[in-house]
Amino acid sequence: MIELNLIYKEYQDYFKKNALYDFSDMINFTVEALENDEDLRYDLAEKHQYIMLDEYQDTNNSQNKLIDLILSV
Repeated sequence: MIELNLIYKEYQDYFKKNALYDFSDMINFTVEALENDEDLRYDLAEKHQYIMLDEYQDTNNSQNKLIDLILSV
């Protein structure tokens, strides 16, 4: 397990060093932005008053939080 942690840390360091991000980072950065910027939340909520989620059973916690932040305004 320790080896896996080291590999993951190297992976994260490489992405940060090269200004890269993966799909989960993209969602997490967006969630963080919405949590910290009320105007952004209101703007997105106004633009996207209806959201259809396909394959909802496959969403994870971050994806649910993203949708909740947009729809809870």
